[in-house]
Amino acid sequence: MMHQKLALAVSLLWVAGCGQKATPPESLPPSAAALAAAQTAGELFIEATGNEPRRPGRIGAKPGDKQTLEISTRATIEVKVAGQVQPTPATPSTALVIDGAVVEALEEGGLRLSTTVREARAGQVEDARPEAVAALDAALQPLVGFDATLALDPNGRLIRVERTGTAPPPGGPSSELAANLESALARIVTPLPDEPFGAGARWSLKEQVVMSGVQLVQTSRFHVIEREGDRLRVEVQTNAEVGAQVVKRPGAPEGDLRIKAMTVRGLGELQLDLSHALPTQSKMRVETRLVTFGGPGSDGPETETSVVSDVVATSR
Repeated sequence: MMHQKLALAVSLLWVAGCGQKATPPESLPPSAAALAAAQTAGELFIEATGNEPRRPGRIGAKPGDKQTLEISTRATIEVKVAGQVQPTPATPSTALVIDGAVVEALEEGGLRLSTTVREARAGQVEDARPEAVAALDAALQPLVGFDATLALDPNGRLIRVERTGTAPPPGGPSSELAANLESALARIVTPLPDEPFGAGARWSLKEQVVMSGVQLVQTSRFHVIEREGDRLRVEVQTNAEVGAQVVKRPGAPEGDLRIKAMTVRGLGELQLDLSHALPTQSKMRVETRLVTFGGPGSDGPETETSVVSDVVATSR
């Protein structure tokens, strides 16, 4: 789900030091893995088709159909080093405005969806340091104009991602954000099952994701609360766990990011109108817990970072 990818990007960028201290561009992880992750559609499993009447879950958007998606993220962060809570500056909010347009109908009912970032900005929140807001805003600005075109099957599942524009130059937080954003955009459309379904239907999507060099396996579970024709209200739960791994950061003053464990949990709700490609409204809370080893070796003190992110999106 796009919500979880954006929230996770906020968490990992904070750990990397974006907006908190100077981090040399060459210390940030390569984005190639994240770009490759955007090409993975994942595996969808239908668990229950729900009540009658059951109808197909096909995206009915036609060429020329346009939507504007506004996404806001607000995160709170707590950091513990060796079990002791550390003073943590407030995290600025973020806002993205993304224009979506169906540019072509594909064979067998699929479509090509163009997505372009129109606005990207950081916002002031209570107790946020002005320099942190300015640093995050500066990192977001190169994303304006970033675009990617998705090829989707009739059920909204990803076939491939086509890059059609320019991305920020390699290195620095902007390029890392762009890589994470592309991975998130690949999941901007809700995947639906092949089988006709009604209220009460349940399905799950399992996929491999790379964000900021961190590899994780994510499972998203969908439960249709209501369905009236093409209008759906869907509950979403997402879960991901990461075992021990090392994220290489050549040249970083802090050294490589040594992860001991990481868990990500999300819960939210989507409102869909299948005559359009993008959700009409969605809200999700994502809780991330990341445990890392400090210092140059794995025997350094443990740092536990807990992030609670609230992501709200509306389209028009």
